Amino acid sequence: MRHIRLVYGLIVGVVTIALVRLSAHVPSLIESVYYRGIYAVIRYLNDYTLGFLPFPIVYLAFPLIVVFIVRCLRRSIRLTRSLWLGIPLGMGNAVGWLIAFFYFIWGFNYQRLPITQSLEIDVSAGVDSTAIVEEFMRVTHLYASTRLSIDTSTTALTRDVLPDTLESHIRHNMAKTLQAHGYATAGHPRIRVLRPQGTLLRIGTAGVYMPFAIEGQIDEGLHPIQYPYVMAHEFGHSYGFTDEGVCNFLALLACMRSDLPVVRYSALRSYWIYLARDVRRLDEDIYRSAYQRLPRSVIVDYAAVREQMDLFPDILPDLRDLMYDTYLKTNGVTAGLSSYGQVVGLALAYQAAYGELL
Repeated sequence: MRHIRLVYGLIVGVVTIALVRLSAHVPSLIESVYYRGIYAVIRYLNDYTLGFLPFPIVYLAFPLIVVFIVRCLRRSIRLTRSLWLGIPLGMGNAVGWLIAFFYFIWGFNYQRLPITQSLEIDVSAGVDSTAIVEEFMRVTHLYASTRLSIDTSTTALTRDVLPDTLESHIRHNMAKTLQAHGYATAGHPRIRVLRPQGTLLRIGTAGVYMPFAIEGQIDEGLHPIQYPYVMAHEFGHSYGFTDEGVCNFLALLACMRSDLPVVRYSALRSYWIYLARDVRRLDEDIYRSAYQRLPRSVIVDYAAVREQMDLFPDILPDLRDLMYDTYLKTNGVTAGLSSYGQVVGLALAYQAAYGELL
């Protein structure tokens, strides 16, 4: 019987996966019991204890995970007296416990009610090409005017334009945005700046929410213009939203309610890029005409961001994309990596229901 300890984690992991599959059929129950109950408690317990640490929790979480896996392997090898049997059983046990922890600490949010249902917006019909072009032209004008409201110079913006209270400012705006639509905003989530520069950018991401650390991170190597929008995106994850396109959309909503032009500019820049990609596929001439009318300062900022990103080339981008696409689809995000671009459809559907968000 003592050897049953070798498979406790496997059993817990399998049971957790079964619960995840079952919970997909009762999203309203996950919304009320997990998101508004269990997850809210987790947020409060973490945010008002470990959240006060002066450094990212991930610096503790990853070493602890490594220590946990090593202990599982050593115990398994000791009990089985075999490397060939002990290593796979130990890894299976460790992975099972980690799967269970992942879903109970955050992952069950994947089974929540879709935001389209909660907000009563319709994206089923797709996006009309005329609507995309009209939105692109409107946003291009707003993108340009917002940049000019920051300053009229033709040099790229620097870190000086960001307030020292950026994290709390974005958190406040995201919370208000979610509360306005009846969502829970439990706790006081943190978004940390991860060092050294390029830690995330070299694996092709600007920011990440790490459930095992119960907080979000953004890469220190980002250009300052990117900070507000990426931070807002990770706050979306912190408040229990899993879909990447949804978090892009919520970040857009939160940043656009800010009274700081640089925060709105950060969001408009990202939204404009998504719109521009769609418009280029529809009509290259329309895109080029709009681009040529952008102020010099916008073009300089765009180039500065690209130059900054070029400092951190991706490592094995194809493998990374395959792994993350598979992860998203496994957890019910059917669009996979392409879900990021769904911000345009969500924004247009939202505006059709609630009026212009920009």
